[in-house]
Amino acid sequence: CGINRSRFYDWAMRLPIVGYSFFVLSHDVLGFCEQAAQAAALSERPDGAFIIATLARVSQWIFVALLTVLPIFRQRPIAKSESVLPRIGALLTVSLAPLFMLLDRAPADLVINSVSVVLSITANVFSAVTVSFLGRSLSVMPEARQLVKSGPYKIVRHPLYLCEILGVVAILLQYRSLSATALSVLIVTLQIGRASCRERV
Repeated sequence: CGINRSRFYDWAMRLPIVGYSFFVLSHDVLGFCEQAAQAAALSERPDGAFIIATLARVSQWIFVALLTVLPIFRQRPIAKSESVLPRIGALLTVSLAPLFMLLDRAPADLVINSVSVVLSITANVFSAVTVSFLGRSLSVMPEARQLVKSGPYKIVRHPLYLCEILGVVAILLQYRSLSATALSVLIVTLQIGRASCRERV
C-alpha cells in the first residue's frame, strides 16, 4: 500500500501511457510523411478530398497528442480504487485509441472526412476547455484528486469522457471498417465502465 501511494508509483503509472501514445503517434506521422513524399505530384496540386483527408489525419494527431500530454501534469491522488479491474479497464481505454493508426484507412471521401474533421475539432476544443476546468485533477486511473463542479462539469458529469468518445467516432469515420467499428465499440464500452468506477471512488 505504501508504494501504491508513493511519488515513484504515481510517475510509473503515467510514463507507459505517455510513451506508448507518443510511439504510435510518431509511427503514423512518419508513415504519412513517407506517403506524401511518394505522392509528390498529388501534394503539389492537391484536390479538396486530399486536403480534407489530410486535415482529418492532423486532427487525429492532435487528439492523440492531447491524450499523450495530459497525464504528465496531473496532481497526485487523495483516493483511488483498490480493485485491479478498474485500473486495467482505464489503462485499456486510453491505450486502445492509438491502435486505430495501425489499421488501414478507408479511401478518401470528401463528405465523410469533412464530418470527421468537424467532429474531431469539436472534440479537441471541448477537451481543452474541459481540461482547463479540470486542471491538475486529471487522472487516467479511477482516482480522486479534487472535485470539480464548475464549467462543463455543471452540465455533464463526465465531459472529458464524452469528448473522447466523440473523438473516437471522428476517427472511426476515417477507417470505416469492421475492425475499426469493433475497436470503437470496445472503447465506448470501457469508457462507460470507467465513468462508473470513477463515480464510486
